[in-house]
Amino acid sequence: MSENMTESEHKSILKTIADFFKGVYDKITSYLNEHVLSSTAKKALRAEAIEAQEIRDMFLDELTKAQENYK
Repeated sequence: MSENMTESEHKSILKTIADFFKGVYDKITSYLNEHVLSSTAKKALRAEAIEAQEIRDMFLDELTKAQENYK
């Protein structure tokens, strides 16, 4: 990210990315709840949803570390 950006601009961009991962997770779980799928297909989609959530959590953890180191 650019050093010319303010802290609030950095946070806005990072929040947008985090929201994207949350949206992916929410869409997958919503799809699973609304459609009839084979158990194998459901397991695969649930695994993808869990992975998206884990990626989001890792991203937010790294964001927190970066903010602490930035201070």
